[in-house]
Amino acid sequence: MARSSQVHTQADGDPFKPTPPP
Repeated sequence: MARSSQVHTQADGDPFKPTPPP
């Protein structure tokens, strides 16, 4: 499972793009 730091899903909650959790 190679996940890119740039490519993150909302569920993952990437620190790069602060998105409010559902």
